[in-house]
Amino acid sequence: MKQGQLYTCSKEHGNKIWTFLDSSASKVKFSHQPVFGPAESIEVEFEKLKEWKVCKSAPPEKCHHLKALAHMAVANGSAIVALELQKAHVQKTLLQVCVDQMVGPEDVAFSNHPNLVWSVKKVKKGALKLFPAGTVTKVKDTPVGGKHYIKAFGHHWLVQPFKALTDFKKGEGVLAPFWWVKSADNEGNMQLAEATVDGCKIPYLVNCTPLGPEEMLVLEKPENASSAKKQKLKA
Repeated sequence: MKQGQLYTCSKEHGNKIWTFLDSSASKVKFSHQPVFGPAESIEVEFEKLKEWKVCKSAPPEKCHHLKALAHMAVANGSAIVALELQKAHVQKTLLQVCVDQMVGPEDVAFSNHPNLVWSVKKVKKGALKLFPAGTVTKVKDTPVGGKHYIKAFGHHWLVQPFKALTDFKKGEGVLAPFWWVKSADNEGNMQLAEATVDGCKIPYLVNCTPLGPEEMLVLEKPENASSAKKQKLKA
C-alpha cells in the first residue's frame, strides 16, 4: 500500500472511497472525506486488508462555493453560456433578415448541372438582395479568404449553407439563392455588400447593375468590385 492511494472495502463500507494515510505495527489508517461533513478516519488490522481493493475512481468532491459562483450559468453568467447566447443572437438575426429580405420564385429561378440562379424579371440596380441562409459558428483562428463571415460581439462567425436542394425531383434541402451565385470570369452583375442588423454585420449580395429577365446572376470579381456597400437594415 502507498500513502495517498485510494481503496475500497464494499463488504464493510459500501461505495465509500478511502485514502491510505499511514500504518503502525499491526494496523493501517484510512481516511474518507464525504461530500458534506468532516472527514472520517478508521484503522484496519493487517489480517483484514485482504478484503480491501485498490480504487481507480476519483472520490466525490464538493465544488468550492467561490468556484461554483464563478462558473454557475445562472448565478454569474459563465463564459460558455455567454458564448452560446451570442451564437443564438447571431443565428436568429441572420435567419430573421433572410426572412425579412426573402426573395421568391417570382424574383429568381434555379437550374442544376451546374447549379445556377437567374433573375426572372427586370430588376433595378441595387433592388435584389440575397442573404446567406445557413448556420453560424464562431471562428477561433484568423478568418480564411473565400468564405463568408458575420462580425458580431468582437468575433467572426462563419456562415455555412444548409443542405442544398440540388435534385429538384426530391424534397430534401434548401434553395438559398445566395449560395447559387457563381463567380464571374470577367464582369459580374452581383457584388458583396454588408448590412448591420441588430449589432451584426452580415454579408449579402446585391445587384450592381440592372438585371433583365432570364439573366444569370454572377458575382463580380473582387478586383472589379467597388468597396463593399454598407447599410443598416431594420431588425
